[in-house]
Amino acid sequence: MKRERFLPRLLGQSQNMHSELIDLLKQDVAKWEEAAKAMDTLLSHMPETDRTQWSGRVAQYKHNAKAMRELVAQIAENVT
Repeated sequence: MKRERFLPRLLGQSQNMHSELIDLLKQDVAKWEEAAKAMDTLLSHMPETDRTQWSGRVAQYKHNAKAMRELVAQIAENVT
């Protein structure tokens, strides 16, 4: 089944439900972005030897924030 047809069925018919789901996902995006910023700040205060190990985690948080932001935009576009 194509995603364009599946997504609205998955989310149900209620516009209010769509709005609530999108709001919830936007909150998740904000948390990933907040975590990435916090890790960046921590990273800037770490000794160089620890930065290499932790920089991968910061990159993952940034990646997750970007992926969620794109997913939310796609969902919002498909349900409106």
